Amino acid sequence: MADGLGIPLPDAAPLASKQPFPVLDDSPALSEMHYPGDGSIRAKKVAILAANGVEEGSVNAIYDALLAEGAVPRVVSSKLGQLVTAEGQPLQVEATMETMPSVLFDALVIADGENSVANLAVDGHTIEFLRDQYRHCKPLLVPSDASALLQKAGIQTLLPDGSNDPGLLIADDGIAAYVDEFIITLGKPRDYGRETNPPLV
Repeated sequence: MADGLGIPLPDAAPLASKQPFPVLDDSPALSEMHYPGDGSIRAKKVAILAANGVEEGSVNAIYDALLAEGAVPRVVSSKLGQLVTAEGQPLQVEATMETMPSVLFDALVIADGENSVANLAVDGHTIEFLRDQYRHCKPLLVPSDASALLQKAGIQTLLPDGSNDPGLLIADDGIAAYVDEFIITLGKPRDYGRETNPPLV
């Protein structure tokens, strides 16, 4: 605590008792890893980030697949209202990154659409949202044309130890082709290989 506050470490306070401290057994009930789950993604909330220029088919594909598995997808953007898709159709925004921050979601998908990704990249809320999802070791599914957005957020495709990041899926052929893999990843416990102190991102 003192080190985190930037002050010298004070002397230890005297013990309240000279009795030995009890040794307690580990409790599986308090361990996330003891109950890894059954692979279900039921009730997990997934943010689908989109902006003007998003590909409607990309949003529909991931949205419908998540709903079918019992998850709770939400189209998230900078502002409420309607987006204009790449096809010129309206798309309803269900939440904003400011009113429903990253901690309220279990995973993140960036929808396909070059213009959508470019519009997200100039919004500071997107960068913060993306960084927080990464820091909290949540699954990320992003199209390959969002690589510049990842770089802007300081996110590397490899873990700090140089190994592949199992929770970061880069969709080279559009995110619809990676839906099944993303659902499997979301159904697993979080991989804490991204964690560093202090955070690198």
